[in-house]
Amino acid sequence: MRMEFARALCLMALPFVGAAWANPPPAEYRFTKRLPNSEERVEIKAATFDDLQLCFNVVGFASDGDHAAEIAVYDASGREKARLFKTVLAKGVSWSISFCPATVKDEDAPGEWWFVATLDDTPVISASIPIAYGKPNSSVPESSRLKSRPQPRDPRANR
Repeated sequence: MRMEFARALCLMALPFVGAAWANPPPAEYRFTKRLPNSEERVEIKAATFDDLQLCFNVVGFASDGDHAAEIAVYDASGREKARLFKTVLAKGVSWSISFCPATVKDEDAPGEWWFVATLDDTPVISASIPIAYGKPNSSVPESSRLKSRPQPRDPRANR
């Protein structure tokens, strides 16, 4: 009896699993940054205001042809930081767009930043990335900066 119930439950779930497999998500994303003194880009999960060209890259799925794409960027305080409008061409049912908004550490709020992509006025993906201060702000006096804790000395160093 128990085995028949488990089999029936699995059979009822199959159409839903098949539908999820047949219908991929409308878009995939990744965050990247440019390495210093290079044109190479690497994928990142967090960023600082000192990173070079933090970018939000989206690859989506849609019918072939022109589509209106938009990316909105919100800083950690919820303030809209930037917005990009662009016509993208879906070819072979896929399209892509990248946006590298400029950040200003003295004006923008550090914390979780949100990127929202839409295609033809339909939201396709919303993603966030933590953005923090990088190097100490040069306007902060040296005496107020946190000093690193002294490391234990090797007792053999004075022999």
